[in-house]
Amino acid sequence: MGFYRGPNIVTDGLVFAVDPGSERSYPGSGTTTSSLMTAYDGTLINGTAFSTNNGGTWEFDGTDDKINFDGATILGYIGVTSGIDNNVAYSMEAWIKLDAYPSGIASSGDTIMGHNSTQGIGIQVFGTTTSAYINFGYRGNSNYNAGNITINEWHHIVGTRAVGGAIKIYIDGVEDYAVTGNLAVDYTSSNFAIGHAPSRIGPFNGDISSTRVYNKSLTAAEVTQNFNAQKSRFGLW
Repeated sequence: MGFYRGPNIVTDGLVFAVDPGSERSYPGSGTTTSSLMTAYDGTLINGTAFSTNNGGTWEFDGTDDKINFDGATILGYIGVTSGIDNNVAYSMEAWIKLDAYPSGIASSGDTIMGHNSTQGIGIQVFGTTTSAYINFGYRGNSNYNAGNITINEWHHIVGTRAVGGAIKIYIDGVEDYAVTGNLAVDYTSSNFAIGHAPSRIGPFNGDISSTRVYNKSLTAAEVTQNFNAQKSRFGLW
């Protein structure tokens, strides 16, 4: 694994880190972005835009923008190489800013990141025309929901799954939801994408930045550490 020189970011268990604010991850132009942890590249599709706002963000148009990565590779990073793993531990993390509320659940939700299938791993935004909340899971398995996400404001989103099934969702550094449930991971070779997974959930409408995946369940203290490390960048003082 590579070494992520983020500002006090937790690196233990970090297997995927894509941050448009780092020139090592994205040089500011072109259609290739790289994980800061491994030789693992993604491709910007359909005109996904880069912005220098907030130190570097991706702008998604809510129609078809996305960043594609090989899907089997990231599952291997968290220890899933075949079949169904009922006891895998992992965490997914991102900074997001919605431009508009999602129009509904299921196919109308906004993908933050996940596999382009009903399998794999994923975290997304569901809601109505007047409200939004975080969904952690995938279609065909259990889904877990939390929070109140406002539009036009940055939010720090984390979903964790521990060995044994303890599932938690954190919003802006604070635990918002906790349950012991079923969030097994099915192996899939379909693309892993930031911003849009068409066979899974709909396209993201807004900005996404500083995405990370861990091969462990982050603790509350580690979530707080990551939130504090970047909150000033995204205007949360």
